[in-house]
Amino acid sequence: MFSVSVPYGDPARVVLAERSVVADSLDGLRVVVIEDEKDIRAAMLALLEGWRCEVVAAGSAAAAESEVAERRFTPDVVLADYRLPGITGLEAINRLRARFPDAVGVVISGDIAPEVLRAAEASGFHMLHKPLRPARLRALLGSVRRSRGETGERARQAAEAT
Repeated sequence: MFSVSVPYGDPARVVLAERSVVADSLDGLRVVVIEDEKDIRAAMLALLEGWRCEVVAAGSAAAAESEVAERRFTPDVVLADYRLPGITGLEAINRLRARFPDAVGVVISGDIAPEVLRAAEASGFHMLHKPLRPARLRALLGSVRRSRGETGERARQAAEAT
């Protein structure tokens, strides 16, 4: 048994600590999410927007391409589920990277079949496994942000000016 004595204080004298700044701020990082499962897509959108990313979320590669073109959105990262209707996530990423070659590709899959893992590795894209851990995704996106630095921002501004 133990006890703790806490003196009564004046609430007016309480000083709140400043909110710490996250080391890898994702503010403004532009992310395209291609996920055919509506609930997963909605969860990814909420997570990424909570991290202050700018997000285009679509259920197919064609819808993502259309939305990106309509919004004149230059992605920094393309996150795609491996298994999409009629196309793989690798193909979906490649279609967007044909227009935005600097976009980093990330394949998300619950599939552990050797041929899927080999194809993902051969693509050169990052791979995250389902169930997706938010901390891993955030670390990867932070790494992308750090590697891009000002260069990515300048490239985006140049692309938007054309």
